[in-house]
Amino acid sequence: MGKSKPVDWEQNLKEEFLRWDHLSQYGGSDPFWSDGVNLNLVRNHIIYSKRELEKAIQSEEGLPEIYYRETPPEVDEDYYVDSGRIRDKAVLILDQYLNHEDFQFLITVLPTITKEENKITSIKNVVGYVTGLAISIKDGDLSVMRRHVLGYEGYMESFVTCAQKMKALRSSPLKDGEQISIFSMDRESGR
Repeated sequence: MGKSKPVDWEQNLKEEFLRWDHLSQYGGSDPFWSDGVNLNLVRNHIIYSKRELEKAIQSEEGLPEIYYRETPPEVDEDYYVDSGRIRDKAVLILDQYLNHEDFQFLITVLPTITKEENKITSIKNVVGYVTGLAISIKDGDLSVMRRHVLGYEGYMESFVTCAQKMKALRSSPLKDGEQISIFSMDRESGR
């Protein structure tokens, strides 16, 4: 095995400060963790890099200028850089979901679905995305709201796909005892 290249702790520290600066100004795109959690993680990387620089240099005179930059403060873990924008966008997205033609179809047929139809289409999960967003807006859960802001197209596509599967199921009469599979549905819908 070859020796691994030694870590350039000065460069590492510069990169961590750049990461902190960008994240603290623009926020992140992590769908599961807040900006506060991610800022604190980068802060810990900065502290670690400074310690490693101290070990590597072992004299105060040799420490680079970046070492003396103040370590960022710890941030509240529930902090989001642009919470108002996230909330406003989530409200607009919820409205688009609720008015989407395929979503309207899904909530119309939802009360009449069978267990097999739900298993094949996942209709309850798909409708649940919208319910989940509505609850997150009501409760102020910015993590879920940001997940919808970032993944908006995927959620909209799930309405289309689910509605296509439901329509294929409902328009394809089955013979007694016959079951439809997801694979045959994909063939029927042209996939």
